[in-house]
Amino acid sequence: MTFLGAYQSATKQAQVGGDLYDLALTARGPRLIIGDVKGKGLEAVGRCAAVLAIFRELAFAELDLVQLAEAMDARLAPDLELEDFVTVILAEFTPGEVGLVNCGHHPPALLASGSAEPQFMAPDRPEPPLGLQPRPARQDVTLKPGDRLLFYTDGLVEARDRAGRFFGLDAAALAEPDLHAAVRRVVALLLEHAGDKLADDVLLILSEPVM
Repeated sequence: MTFLGAYQSATKQAQVGGDLYDLALTARGPRLIIGDVKGKGLEAVGRCAAVLAIFRELAFAELDLVQLAEAMDARLAPDLELEDFVTVILAEFTPGEVGLVNCGHHPPALLASGSAEPQFMAPDRPEPPLGLQPRPARQDVTLKPGDRLLFYTDGLVEARDRAGRFFGLDAAALAEPDLHAAVRRVVALLLEHAGDKLADDVLLILSEPVM
């Protein structure tokens, strides 16, 4: 797999916020986390650091993705206030397939090679975020050469234009010749849609199987 990330802050002076991601190259294959903590500012940054530290500790253990999510929840919950939570997707990549565990996060978008529209990989049963005792199930998705799988935080799909319309992913942008061009095009369309005024930070991770 190849991966490319991009971060677009809603505040020009800020370079970090409540969005998080990491990639661990484990014996089971690459494992990815992407997530969003409730809140903003230094408190959100500190919580992001805690989530990533726990992921880095546990991602290399012999845990399946569901056990990994439950172990992370158990570690995080005692330090969270009653209304705090962290939405995450955990992904594990093996040849021709990705396993997904979704705890309250927006589902990734799959643009199959030659497809006219991206398909959102929503789980059959929605689960709450970490901190709220999720009991997720693993979702397996086939990946073929030329497919693109986009992970993102809520600032992407919740961005609105002046008329209040939400941003929609453009298949042509995701299908640009390489990942760099695709990510640049998605960000450009997002900023154009929002009039260069994002209400929330945006984190994108675009992935593609290696041929």
